[in-house]
Amino acid sequence: MRILRNSSYIIDVKLEDTDKYMLIHGYTGAIDIVSQNIISFLKNTHYGFTEEECPLSTKTITALEKRGYITNKTQEEEYAHVERLAEALHRKEKILNTAFTFAITYNCNFRCPYCYEAELHSGSTSIAFTKEMADKAYHAIMEIEPREQLRAKNITLYGGEPLLKENKKVVEYIVFKGKKLGFKFNAITNGYDLDTYEELLSPELINHVQITIDGMKELHNSKRIHCKGHETFNKIVSNIGIALKRGTGVTIRVNTDRNNFDDLIGLDTLFNKLGYSKYKNFKINSALLRDYDKEGKYNSSTIPSELFSQKEFMEKHKQLNFNYGCQDYGTFYKIHSAIFNHNPLVFSPIFCKAQSNSYVFDPFGKIYPCWEVVGKTDSQIGDYNRDKIYWNSEIIEHWRKYNTNSSLMCKNCKYALLCRGGCPAHSFINSTQCNQFSAIINYSANRAFRKVNNI
Repeated sequence: MRILRNSSYIIDVKLEDTDKYMLIHGYTGAIDIVSQNIISFLKNTHYGFTEEECPLSTKTITALEKRGYITNKTQEEEYAHVERLAEALHRKEKILNTAFTFAITYNCNFRCPYCYEAELHSGSTSIAFTKEMADKAYHAIMEIEPREQLRAKNITLYGGEPLLKENKKVVEYIVFKGKKLGFKFNAITNGYDLDTYEELLSPELINHVQITIDGMKELHNSKRIHCKGHETFNKIVSNIGIALKRGTGVTIRVNTDRNNFDDLIGLDTLFNKLGYSKYKNFKINSALLRDYDKEGKYNSSTIPSELFSQKEFMEKHKQLNFNYGCQDYGTFYKIHSAIFNHNPLVFSPIFCKAQSNSYVFDPFGKIYPCWEVVGKTDSQIGDYNRDKIYWNSEIIEHWRKYNTNSSLMCKNCKYALLCRGGCPAHSFINSTQCNQFSAIINYSANRAFRKVNNI
């Protein structure tokens, strides 16, 4: 007689304005729409049971077991299975799509009050890539991953501000040399000098830019401050239009708090009026603004009054029914894609490529795993400014071995392979950091269900 139990990895989401629930399994990747009757059984049955004792039909029991919601594995066996799965998926991530970033300069023409790189924007760090350093960086890329098919197709341009007017010649050199080697480019930019780079904006060169706009004109200008006192809103908005007409995708990032939340609708209205919203490669990403100190520490228990908690952030966007959604770490896309294509969910035990095979080159010849830590000596993984790359194996291991198994908080969490443990740069500093993923998945699952069913 087989003894069954409810899996420890059942995620259930009430589907709003219906009597149904979405069931998601945290390691099989199954997604199913079920009735209240099934949910009641799964929630109220806490111990082992036999098929004969189960009030559900044999057909339903078989389906639930096949999908992973009920199992003959013990809780410890499930934990061990997920641990092995996480390690296997991490090994796979270390092989595929090795990612490269050029931190063109640490200098920036903006002085945003919340910038975590503020101390790097002046003084001796005001230096940019040269052609010589670009050549060395490309040589390092070929040494790190000589197989083109295993390299990510896009190189990211980062800073500071990577697209400063004065750096145009070296950026041109980097982009055209990269194109010959099979690369395309995207850029994380404030967008102010973007018009200077118009001829580089195309699907074959710089094919995507992320630009931050922190509200409508008055509010944005008070937060996105030019170092010479110029207003920035109108010029950036105009430059977005240039990029879209050139075929370059644009993602608008809004660092959202209580002060600018209502401006999301104003921005949406403005971009509709300007015709930007008609472009398929245009979107807005509302991102939760957090209160990190200069060391990158974050205390979720003492959130400043102007900031949202993760739960409040998701709830506000649900009420707004914002067309573009919000920062959910790709969860909506994963669920929607799985349902739409009739595939299992895609899982990962790592939050980003910094934990597997990402390399950020700065203009001083230093290599970092992540753009969140550029300029921080204790996170430098290598040096490419000599005859060969010199690696810091201890720091590399510190970053590359970290996954959901590394955190006691994450290891046995049913959300682990969807949440992916959060940003490692912040997790190393904030050992108790948690993304509060239940709020994220409730929002994303309901949004995906509505979109699939055209509700």
